[in-house]
Amino acid sequence: MKDTTDYKRPIVASMTFLHMCYLAFALVIYRYCGVWIASPALGSAGEVIKKVTYGIAIPGLWISSTVNQHLAAKYIFVRLLKGTEHLQKKTIVHWATWLGVSSVCGIAAFIIAEAIPFFGSLIGLLGAIAYAPMAKAKWVFHLGMLLIGVFMTVGGAYAMVKSIMNDYAIGQVSSAFSCADK
Repeated sequence: MKDTTDYKRPIVASMTFLHMCYLAFALVIYRYCGVWIASPALGSAGEVIKKVTYGIAIPGLWISSTVNQHLAAKYIFVRLLKGTEHLQKKTIVHWATWLGVSSVCGIAAFIIAEAIPFFGSLIGLLGAIAYAPMAKAKWVFHLGMLLIGVFMTVGGAYAMVKSIMNDYAIGQVSSAFSCADK
């Protein structure tokens, strides 16, 4: 990007979409498995379903992890090379920085995932801390949309009924099947 200040909006949009997908997946799995959910979650399915879903999910998980790593690496990369010619030109510094940052992000993610023995519980904790307020905010948003919809329905219906009554009162409405020119 030529203007690095435009970079935060796509990051926020992408991560918001990703978190909404994760939340939807978690809610569906929890709805059907409850507290007896296996870790990883697809282990809760039957043998055949488990094999099919892992076959479908593994490429998605691989792509998802690649996208997350890419977003983190790109953010660091842009911050490191901001204001230099190497940000836009394909120089040795550009490629060395990109490969280095991407590698460090991947290695750091692996170390974090493997070094923390309670990683699954940590992810659950983060989900509880992050998703509960987000779900509440989404609920408030939907309540607001419901109230706006009710207001528009009632207000619009009232206005149209008054308009019809006014049209009849001033004689602007002719009779049914009339050919009158009004």
